[in-house]
Amino acid sequence: MLEPANPTVTRARKDTVLALVSHAAPQFLEILSDCKDAATWRKVSERFEEMRVRLKIDNYVLIYEDERRIGSALINALMSPEEQQQFGKEFAAAKQEEQLEMLHDLGRPGGEGEKLAEEMFPEDPDAQRAQVEAFNQLEDDDKQEAIKRGQLVMCFFMAWLHETLAVMVHGEKMTSLVPKALAGHEESFLKTIHIDKALMTLHPKFADRHRQAILDGDRTLLDKISYRLAAPVTKGRVQLSGLFAVFAMLESLGWLNDLRHHEILDICDAARLDRWQNRIEDENAVTKALIKYRRYQKTGGVSMH
Repeated sequence: MLEPANPTVTRARKDTVLALVSHAAPQFLEILSDCKDAATWRKVSERFEEMRVRLKIDNYVLIYEDERRIGSALINALMSPEEQQQFGKEFAAAKQEEQLEMLHDLGRPGGEGEKLAEEMFPEDPDAQRAQVEAFNQLEDDDKQEAIKRGQLVMCFFMAWLHETLAVMVHGEKMTSLVPKALAGHEESFLKTIHIDKALMTLHPKFADRHRQAILDGDRTLLDKISYRLAAPVTKGRVQLSGLFAVFAMLESLGWLNDLRHHEILDICDAARLDRWQNRIEDENAVTKALIKYRRYQKTGGVSMH
């Protein structure tokens, strides 16, 4: 991941974030709806699981060890090594506002990141068939390059999705929880496997910890692991709340506490979220929902165990 020349550049530009959340909220809310009583990602989204297996990206869970790896996955998918080197030089030499503008061009709706995702993973069945036919006609080297780009885009998306879910459910990103889990913090370990259950089989150190608990006969930890693996990612009526989806995305991007409530309402309107269905009547409703959101984060969406 390219580090900003100025260390104060720690989050995306406000207009970038507002546009991104307005654009992505409906899709994220749809995923939350699928999470209801779903204990595994296979149940949440068969398409995600199919793409993960087809692209052989079992190592995507290693991204959680360092937040910078998420941005790196996207940049590596968008740019060749030569283009990255040039971008890095220009980025390092740029002023803070210019850096934000460069990042805005990469991340904005309709920008290079979204165009690549739509190209790699089309929604329309006819477009999917056309994509397969076009792929089959590529030379072997071009096929490998296309697969690599698809892997990187999918890694970025899977990491972003779980980051946002972790923030919503536990009030902390996966890229914060996983390093603490690897350092031996049990509660962080349990929270991470609650959000992304694949960690137990795909991350070597998580699998080792589970295996050691079995060898040690640590029934207390094994019971906690079983409970978290069986628990749905979300619980209760959270999956019906468009505001919770918006809150989680804004918080993961570092803007939730800095926006006025009327600005959050504007995002909901731009995302075309049904105000009646999602109980978003006015600014007072936003205030009440934010209190419920914070309360939900304290329990982690499951009973304390």
